[in-house]
Amino acid sequence: MKRILCRLSAVILALCLLAGCVVAVSAATVPTETYAYWTEVGGAGGKSVYTKNLYNVKTVLDASSMGVANFSQIMSICTDDNQNLYILDDESRIVVLDSNYNLVREIGLIGGTESYSGSRGIYVYGNLLYICHTEGARVLQADLEGNLLDIITLPDSPLIPEEFKFEPIRIVQDDQGYIYV
Repeated sequence: MKRILCRLSAVILALCLLAGCVVAVSAATVPTETYAYWTEVGGAGGKSVYTKNLYNVKTVLDASSMGVANFSQIMSICTDDNQNLYILDDESRIVVLDSNYNLVREIGLIGGTESYSGSRGIYVYGNLLYICHTEGARVLQADLEGNLLDIITLPDSPLIPEEFKFEPIRIVQDDQGYIYV
């Protein structure tokens, strides 16, 4: 009796796993349906309204299709003026792809010495690369080849409270040269 129960449990488990695979495959091929919820002025009433898809998947990329080692965790992605794609990996690595998703280069340690593991943001402006090294409480400024140009830290100012923690996660630069962290 015990043997029959074990076999029956194994068959049921196998069927459950198989059913889950079928659902996952069919869900990946069916486009999603998107709805917006509209309320009347004053918040009274409301209804769900079908909307068009915001996007359709054109290309799916992974480390093997890029020809690079697996990512530990992708933290941020941005593009430059030439439509090159910069992908920030959590473990001090930036993968650069051209507009056709071909590998251009990988950038490791900035300037050959500066680790940025634990970074959360990356930004390219002109020929400058900014890396928000969140855990290091700094922003690394480099050229597009990964040569260190500057390290931006919390400014010494009476306007900034003593207990303020500088943990940069995003950065942008405007056309005037001002940097916003």
